[in-house]
Amino acid sequence: MKRTSAIVIISAIISVMMFVPSLFSQEDTAGRSYQRKQATSATTPTIETFQTAKDKVNVSSNAIEKSIPSYRIRLKEILKEAEENIKIVDKELKAEEVEARNQEREAEVAKAFESGNQLYKDGKLKEAKQEWNRAIGISKDPEMKGYIEEASRKAAEEDRRIREDQARKLREEREAQAKLEAAQREQARLAKEAARKAELEARERARQEEKVRLESQRQAKLEAEKMARMEKDRLQAARIASEKKAKEEARMLESQEREKARIERDAEKKAEAAKREQTRIEKEAARKLEAAQREQSRLAKEAARKLEAEAKEAKRKAEAIAKERQRAAEKAKREADRMAKETKARLKKAAK
Repeated sequence: MKRTSAIVIISAIISVMMFVPSLFSQEDTAGRSYQRKQATSATTPTIETFQTAKDKVNVSSNAIEKSIPSYRIRLKEILKEAEENIKIVDKELKAEEVEARNQEREAEVAKAFESGNQLYKDGKLKEAKQEWNRAIGISKDPEMKGYIEEASRKAAEEDRRIREDQARKLREEREAQAKLEAAQREQARLAKEAARKAELEARERARQEEKVRLESQRQAKLEAEKMARMEKDRLQAARIASEKKAKEEARMLESQEREKARIERDAEKKAEAAKREQTRIEKEAARKLEAAQREQSRLAKEAARKLEAEAKEAKRKAEAIAKERQRAAEKAKREADRMAKETKARLKKAAK
């Protein structure tokens, strides 16, 4: 960059010096023309030559630009500025030469130091000492003083940057580890929540099954008690009627001797009919009891089928939840792997 600046400065100086004769030849004409234009209008802008774009000369390493009107420039000023620019260029060239010599000296110091180390390892102590002294002697050159201080500053800056990179790398690794642990804790929490929910659902199903079973037993017991009461009432009514009939028959036995045979036949018929009726009633009661038992069995089977369907549905939901959690866990793992790869890539890039 400094060499380019020096070349641009020298080129600008040569161009300006080549254009000086034409400037002097046209000075009077330009001056009179300028005075006439000033008299005509105080606001008329100054007219510059075709060299206006080239009149910005880089005079230092800080890129300071200066516009030079062609009709005001003087040869003495040009030469003075050229001398100053040459001095600046000489200083920059000298600094570059010193930098190059210091770099060569640095290489020689490093070479002598390594050579001394190798000689020391080989047991050649005297030769090693000479190499180390030669390295120290090279570094004592006056031109090396500022260079060594700058090298020390750059080394300290490099050490600081390395420590910062290491701290940033450690911080990023800790953050990635914290995110991974948080994802694992969340996954464990979801698994525990699913297990707890499944346990509660199983308990609720068992409670409902027990409730249905107890209700079926209660209904069957009530139905059996009802049938027993009906049978007892019927038998009691039959007994009362039979006793009443016997008393009526005994009372009328004396007055209706002639009707005894007929009454006995009627009584036998009635007894037979009562027996058949009793048999029918007993069969009807047994049929109703059997129907009640079949209904109870049907209700129990229906409840079992319903519970089985609910269990299958709960199992399906639990499997869906488990699959969803597994996908979430896989996604979290892929995200953690991706972040770890990005962290490694950044660390590798930072290390380079």
